[in-house]
Amino acid sequence: MAEHIRVLLTEEEVDKRIQEIGEQISKDYAGKQVHLVCVLKGGSFFMCELAKRITVPVSLDFMSVSSYGSDTKSSGVVKIVKGYRRQWKNLKLSVRDAS
Repeated sequence: MAEHIRVLLTEEEVDKRIQEIGEQISKDYAGKQVHLVCVLKGGSFFMCELAKRITVPVSLDFMSVSSYGSDTKSSGVVKIVKGYRRQWKNLKLSVRDAS
């Protein structure tokens, strides 16, 4: 039996929205550097596409979290597996969720 996949957003729609977000970040942070922190693994492709569209200097970092442990169902408690090493103090944060 063939699996049916329903497309919610076209590739063009997703690409357009990422471009819009990149333009807004570039405008909001004109003259500054942006440091993007990605939650692995699902956000990596989104973050890379976003970083390509930001026109101010960009640096990247990654962190890994888990709420599953050894189970297949979330425990509801998020555990940081690979943390973010940079100091958060005196940073302006902009949180983006790819989902």
